[in-house]
Amino acid sequence: MIVTLIILAWRPAGFAAEAGKSASPKWAAATVEAELKRLEPVLKELGLKDPFGRARQLVGLEKDWTSAQTQKMWQSRIDYWRAVLLDEEGASWSDLLDFEHPALASSREALSRGGQEARRAWAAHVRTKPDLREDLRDPAVRNVLFETHAWSLYGPEGEFLRFRAEELLAGRTWILDQRPAQRDPDGDYDWLVQHPQDLLHHHSHQSAWQFKYVALAHFHQPHEKWAREFQNEVLMHIALCPELPTGYSDFGRGDAPGQAANVSWSRPAYVTHRLRQIVLTYFVLKDSPAMSPRFHGILARTVRAHASHLDACGLSPYASNQTSAAGPTLYLVAAMFAEFRQSPGWLERMWPNFLTGLRRELLPDGCHRHRSYSYHMSFIRRPLLLVHVARKLGRMDELPQRFMQFESDAIDAFARVATPIRSSPGINDDWTVAIDVRDVFHVGAKCFGRDDWLYIATDGKRGQPPRELCSLLPAAQLVTMRSDWSRAARWLFFNVSPDGGHHHPDTLSIQIWVGGRRLLTDPGTGHYYMGKRRLYGRSWWHNCPTFGAQQLPNNPSPKVLHYQTAEDLTYAVGQIEIPQKTGQPPARFRRHVFFADRNWWLLWDEFSELPVGRPVWENFHFPTEKLKIAPDGRRVSTSFPEGGNLLMLVGQPDWKLQQEETKYWLKYGGKPNQSLTVHYEADAAVASRGFGALFVPFDGQVQLGGTALERIERLADGRVRLVVTVAGKRRELTTHDLKGD
Repeated sequence: MIVTLIILAWRPAGFAAEAGKSASPKWAAATVEAELKRLEPVLKELGLKDPFGRARQLVGLEKDWTSAQTQKMWQSRIDYWRAVLLDEEGASWSDLLDFEHPALASSREALSRGGQEARRAWAAHVRTKPDLREDLRDPAVRNVLFETHAWSLYGPEGEFLRFRAEELLAGRTWILDQRPAQRDPDGDYDWLVQHPQDLLHHHSHQSAWQFKYVALAHFHQPHEKWAREFQNEVLMHIALCPELPTGYSDFGRGDAPGQAANVSWSRPAYVTHRLRQIVLTYFVLKDSPAMSPRFHGILARTVRAHASHLDACGLSPYASNQTSAAGPTLYLVAAMFAEFRQSPGWLERMWPNFLTGLRRELLPDGCHRHRSYSYHMSFIRRPLLLVHVARKLGRMDELPQRFMQFESDAIDAFARVATPIRSSPGINDDWTVAIDVRDVFHVGAKCFGRDDWLYIATDGKRGQPPRELCSLLPAAQLVTMRSDWSRAARWLFFNVSPDGGHHHPDTLSIQIWVGGRRLLTDPGTGHYYMGKRRLYGRSWWHNCPTFGAQQLPNNPSPKVLHYQTAEDLTYAVGQIEIPQKTGQPPARFRRHVFFADRNWWLLWDEFSELPVGRPVWENFHFPTEKLKIAPDGRRVSTSFPEGGNLLMLVGQPDWKLQQEETKYWLKYGGKPNQSLTVHYEADAAVASRGFGALFVPFDGQVQLGGTALERIERLADGRVRLVVTVAGKRRELTTHDLKGD
């Protein structure tokens, strides 16, 4: 007998790896079905029509139950379902809660007895917790908590649009402005199934965006139907995302190899977003009598499972731009559910990981390394959510000073580049370029006591203006030139940044706003699918020089060579280098931008080491098809009947004008707007003499007389003097001596 045991215990090295099989599989179609039948009464009791319908379909897709990966996945699912849905014993409550926590003094005995008494005691205790209903009365806080921008939740006058929430009740889930997923009327889930394999990799709500529809609908129009829908959505998620294991071994560290059925549900990014949306929505709806005591317990265990999963992933949730979501989400859970046994440990481990992620993702000047301000905005809003919750609960003194400095720097980095309407500047993958996001300044001013942010948020009605009008973010290599802090300000943005992620190849591009209107635009974001990304990523659709209709490199060695600012002149110089054939020096594009008298801009571009036979284009993307263009092509102006307009005067006659019908997008997932891009073309000989353009703002249909780029002179030391007259006032501007740069 002893010999037999030894033989069974010994296996040749690599035996398990070679086979990858489970010798006696615990889980098979019959054993899984038996477990589902044991668990499904809980979900049926709470209203689901077809509990574990997806699980049963996945059972039918399994090809090899002896696979170790298959066994591991099904064990993970079953463990998760058991842990979340079964709460009959008092020991399960003791595992979840610290009975010695002061907040549980009056309910610990009932909780320790388990069963219905424990459920009722927990539900009653939850109703004593602080909720977020009152917080939502402040629109700025509401936007920070639920990130409502770009979701078509509010109309132009700030009115709440209920249609997405109502559609959810009818079984249709909207994501952005793409077509909604239609729920099977005989089932519970809102996945898009075109093929059985779709069950393995795609769902319409993996980030749980739909929860915000329910929360805000209940805030604006309280009704039990929203609480019932919330309960149903949570239960559907429990049945739909079973890849959260109770052991939390190696899940969430990226997509598992092989046939890991829909492991995206356990990726930290999706777990993080799902958890944050569920908790925020719960604390808006938790007092509704429509939610049963049993559901309150299931919700608590679901939250604990998600949070424990993120915690067990270590640094993985903080390994990308999702850092901004992971830290605030774990803090939200630990602060709002301080009675959970794991809450102190979650916070202890979260802070070092979160700070590590912030230090990696934010450049020294506070800008997110992607130089995309929609992504940057997540590093403002989500940490602000954390600060707001800490302030609400009286826990501000627990927040590390380094974290507060990171957040302050991030808001400052946005303030310095924000457009006059308080939107993001719209470079790279940026979908908030047309959306007023002053909410971050409102909430930031409250949390940090900053009068300059309050001034920006209130358009100067309160607070004190920021010290600087024009600024350089030296690490991000972004320059902003503005006339004042009003919504009608003259504003130019100069992008000299490399590829930091989510990049458009448009280094040296500029954008201009005047009178609250965008007049030189970025093509925008479109969205990541259906080929539109290729359109909005075209270099020659941006306001930068290119080699004809060819892409610029993503990292063309960009440098801000010079920056200076004073009362009557701000001046910046940026440079890129474009690699050529082996043995040839890189072509060099150098752009000078002058902002004179806080009124108009002069652009001077220099080109060197240009290859023969490759045309150079100067590209200017106007957000309108209605342009006034002089016969010689050197005078171009917008023609809006009211408000801000822009006149562009080209200094040289030998650059030839072309026009291209183009598009620009204001909102991710939204429809494009028609626009016109003008291209000035020259060969290498003409381009090597440089290109100059004067940009002068004007209002309405007023014609600018006495305005010209009169003379361009190359001085003996290599500098260039440009003589300009604007509205009869003559001025000479000379480029900086950049020898050796």
